Parts: sequence; C-alpha cells; structure tokens
Amino acid sequence: MAKRRVWVTLHFPKKDENTMSASDVAKLAQDLLKTYPEILQTTSQAKMWFDKGGSSQTEMTNWNLLLKGETQYDATLPVDGLKTGTSTAAGGNFVGTVKKNGHRIITVVMHAANKSTGDPSRFVQTKRLMKWVYATYKPIALTTKTYQLSDIKVPMGKTTTTSATVAKPATVWIRKQQTTKQLKSSVTIDSAYQAKKGGLKAPIKANTTFGVTKLTLAGQSIPQVGQSGTMRLPIKTTVSVNQANWIVRTWRNFVALF
Repeated sequence: MAKRRVWVTLHFPKKDENTMSASDVAKLAQDLLKTYPEILQTTSQAKMWFDKGGSSQTEMTNWNLLLKGETQYDATLPVDGLKTGTSTAAGGNFVGTVKKNGHRIITVVMHAANKSTGDPSRFVQTKRLMKWVYATYKPIALTTKTYQLSDIKVPMGKTTTTSATVAKPATVWIRKQQTTKQLKSSVTIDSAYQAKKGGLKAPIKANTTFGVTKLTLAGQSIPQVGQSGTMRLPIKTTVSVNQANWIVRTWRNFVALF
C-alpha cells in the first residue's frame, strides 16, 4: 500500500504568545538535552557557517553572549547553550546550561531588560544565577554505593528484612551546610509486590524495581522539575529473598492474629 502524506496547517491569532512557565521551559530543555545531547555541538559555537544553496555559505552569529569569545563570557562558567528569546509577555529571556565539575545545571531567566538589540541583561542575570547555585548548593550522587535502605520488611521471607537502593543513579542538590544524614526516605511499594499485610512479597529477586522512595531533606520537601510534591526515585532490591517454609509462614500468620 502506498504511503500517504497528510499536511496540517495551523492558524493562530497574530497576538497569541507562548505562555509556558519557567518550570515548563526548564523541563523542555531537560528533555531536549537528554534526548538529543548532540545539540550542544551546535549551541556551544559562537559562530557557524551554513549552506545557502549551491556552493555559497553564510556565517551565522550565536546570540548567546556567554559563549567563549563573546562579551559576557566567564571562564569559571563554561556555558554551552542553549536558547535566547524575546517576547512582549516574557521580555528578554534566556535558557542557559553549563556543565561544571561533572554536573550540568539548566537556568531560565525571564523578564530581563531588553532596551536595545544586544542588551546583555539576560546574560548578566544568568551568570548571577549560575554562580549563586554553585556557591549555595552541592550535588550529591545517589548510587548503589552511596544510597542504601536496609529495613525493607519482607514478612514472609526467609529473612524478614532486606535492603534496597536506587534503580538508577540520581543526583540531589543540597545546601552546602547540609549533610546527607538529613536525607530521609519514605517507601511506597507497588501493589504487584506488596504483601497482604504490608511489606514486600516473597520470594523476590535481586534488582527488582518494586516501588519508589520519597525523599525529604531536613524535614522539607525537595522540589523537582516535572514532578509534583517532592523528589521521588524508583528503588530496587539489592539481594534475592526466598520465601520462608510453610511452617514458619503459618506460625507468623498465627502470631499476627494476636
């Protein structure tokens, strides 16, 4: 069967504007960099040549003034993207990103002054924001080595408790005066892995993702772009737990009645 192409034309009123929030824009930028990291090969360039057709080319200048060689460049902030913008509703705005000490951050600045073409206000404010983040916060890597939960109940297991860890590595940013000891976890087990009276079903294999952990820091929620409430991470078992024999299970059920 021959393939058919369908063209759709959308018409918007001339005065319509994008009304995405700063959080929405940050999430879009996060997904873009995750899906197409190679875009940074272009956005990190202050100037690039593009084909005009035939054998001719034209040189395009990047409007990002934080790039190396531009007026707002700062050697302590190796900015490599991402997107400038200007609108009546959002003023001068800029989605910036920088990778420093192995960790990337994304910033969104809106409503910066935009008095004339080339006004650097959005980039000045981005530098201030980026420097404030690095001066105020530190990244903590949560991995199978650094993050362990050791008291997950397995009521009908050969052992009645087991350990868990994050299903995949994650990073949480905490203030520099805070410590990982202030991180607290609240575990929610998926119904498919939940025992009738709570805890994990047995048997269960190692590396089984069975639920999520909700993290708080010093009693406060940890907001995350794209998530409601606080930081939630998938968690998995670290070892296999066999089911206790029927005599032990019967005894435990009997004791639970009282």
